[in-house]
Amino acid sequence: MDEAARRGDVEKVQLLLGDCTLDVNWHNEGENGFAPLHQACFYDHFPVVKALVSHPNIDVNLPMRLLATPLYIASQGNHKEIVQLLVDDPRVDVNLARDERATPVFIACQRGHLDTFDILMQDDRVDLNFPMNHGMSPLWIASCEGNLHIVQRLLASGRPVDPLVVSGPGPEGWKGKSVVDVAQWASHQDRLAWEIHDSEQERRRENCPIIADLVTTFIVDPVGVRTRLQCEPHIRGECFSQPPISPTSAHTLMPSLGVVRTVHCAVVFSHNFSL
Repeated sequence: MDEAARRGDVEKVQLLLGDCTLDVNWHNEGENGFAPLHQACFYDHFPVVKALVSHPNIDVNLPMRLLATPLYIASQGNHKEIVQLLVDDPRVDVNLARDERATPVFIACQRGHLDTFDILMQDDRVDLNFPMNHGMSPLWIASCEGNLHIVQRLLASGRPVDPLVVSGPGPEGWKGKSVVDVAQWASHQDRLAWEIHDSEQERRRENCPIIADLVTTFIVDPVGVRTRLQCEPHIRGECFSQPPISPTSAHTLMPSLGVVRTVHCAVVFSHNFSL
């Protein structure tokens, strides 16, 4: 079953599911501890996932070795059809976190997966302020990574989002840094590690100053920022092919609400909560 799920062989999986003696939640003892459902979610085999979750004995919240659930794995890969299928299943705990308390919405915000984020945000059960072990929220990590489109969605959502969240105890340099702090810092950093590509750093340099201004203004006038953002077509979902709010329009928004940019700071954040 495990190998069939990994290959995406839905016919073999369906055949094996008919064996009442088979443990559909069996997981391998290897490095990742994947069960068949994890394999199918990781490799984006939607038909296999659909077949597996239809089995009455399947554990849709089964954690693998790092405690990541099927929904977390699908969210990490931006496998939106699988994410939607799992979110629509009332048995799925949408806030179940892996080790270090990173949730599906947290990894979507870190990776900048807009499709997955939109699906998760539409579910009222999803906690948009759920902090991981070091106190960092989805808004914090999206701001750090320069994922402007997700920050805009969070602020425009009308759901409770804490822009004043501050990172708690953790590795040196992380403690006590706010959303605005980390956005200001990230816009001035060179490549931090080998996994940060030039294109990603360029995105941070361009987007993070806008994010810092946007969040700063939101703290002062959340209703004003939310109202203006909701007028943007890409926030309303009318033209997802268009880029997020431009630097020009974003900076036009800031002075109109009477807020100036905050001071710079320093913090080190280069951890990736991927499998």
